[in-house]
Amino acid sequence: MKYFVHTVQEGESVSAIARIYGVSERELAASNNVGIELFEGMKLEIVKRDGVYYTVKPFDTAKSIAAAHGISAEKLAALNDIEGGAVFLGQVLYIE
Repeated sequence: MKYFVHTVQEGESVSAIARIYGVSERELAASNNVGIELFEGMKLEIVKRDGVYYTVKPFDTAKSIAAAHGISAEKLAALNDIEGGAVFLGQVLYIE
């Protein structure tokens, strides 16, 4: 199984890390056997689906990323559980 390894930084939460990788908080917590409290330096494994990933760069928008990869912004949002089309710098998006 392929996965990303994320090292928890000071102040990060399960919800923030889940948002970065487009996974649910529940999935992230369960797969790493953690609760809501994380500690700096912890290593978390995030299951990587087969396919193409894209890391959001400065000035990217959901619409521009989707267009560059030949999919609709709506599909990109659905694949990554994005609400309102908002993406943020460093976020890892699943393209398909």
